[in-house]
Amino acid sequence: MSERMRGAFRKMTRWLCEQGYVVNAKRIRRLMRLMGLEAIYRKPRLSVPGPGHRIYPYRLSGVKINRPNQVWSSDITYIRLHQGFVYLVAMMDWFSRYVPGLGSLDSHGDVVLPGGSGLGLAVRTTRYFQY
Repeated sequence: MSERMRGAFRKMTRWLCEQGYVVNAKRIRRLMRLMGLEAIYRKPRLSVPGPGHRIYPYRLSGVKINRPNQVWSSDITYIRLHQGFVYLVAMMDWFSRYVPGLGSLDSHGDVVLPGGSGLGLAVRTTRYFQY
């Protein structure tokens, strides 16, 4: 049940009590779920790929990861702030689980992750892309 739906059954319970019905919130929540009633609001569509977007095949199935610097992965996440948003980016070596650093940016594009030895990694992140 979504955050906004949680408030909907409370409002419905309060309204029914004001009308003189003796009900509790658990019963209203159950009945609303059975009837398929839910709050009307725009649902997030953050994971829907754009038209023509290619999904790359997983190429690591069956690969034995047995040394450092053999396989690296990256992840990017969106963080909403009062003034706007930022993206937080991390890279990790799969063998050692070492994270050389974290980076942030305020638009999609090139990201620089500072390394522990002064070495910076320039990365272009793409959904379903493996490095």
